[in-house]
Amino acid sequence: MSQRVSLHEWLNGREPLDLLDGRRFSAAELMTAAQVDTHQLTNILNKTDLELCSVSAGQGRARQFCLIDVYQIALFRALMRLTENARWAAHGLNGVLFHDRFAGASHLEELSAEADRGWCARCCESIKTAPALYWQRTEESPHFIYSDSLLLGLSSGQGPLADPLFMSGVVVNATRVLRGVDVALLEAIRRRESAT
Repeated sequence: MSQRVSLHEWLNGREPLDLLDGRRFSAAELMTAAQVDTHQLTNILNKTDLELCSVSAGQGRARQFCLIDVYQIALFRALMRLTENARWAAHGLNGVLFHDRFAGASHLEELSAEADRGWCARCCESIKTAPALYWQRTEESPHFIYSDSLLLGLSSGQGPLADPLFMSGVVVNATRVLRGVDVALLEAIRRRESAT
């Protein structure tokens, strides 16, 4: 009988994001990692404006989600638990994910759907294409998603929360949320590997 090793032992010095980056995950793996059920996932995919980078494989074919999608859905769930405002959470997270993409574009420059799809494909290939909030994991300087108490907008920031009054309203420690997602996804990969 083989003894089950801890996740830390299984990693054996490998960086967690190196093992997760570029992989695809099933809906079941996404639901476990993002802590959503089938009904919630269906609603997120069909009834919100949350932008995901993977595309549907077509009717009757199982969708494979990339890492950035799992992260977006986990952060969406965290915001929904605090605000119960799906429209605001989706639009805010879309802004966080796509802000860097659009910040460099001039008002005269039009970004085509194909260019956006190409950028999304690169985010699926490497999480480090996305803003640092999605791939930096430091306890000393965690990433936060926050908004004012009126839910007028959503911003992200990095650094210790020295003054909790600075960010009154909705505050989500994105680093902590995504670290939990990482652990759940690493467990899924470990189960896959042990099954083969």
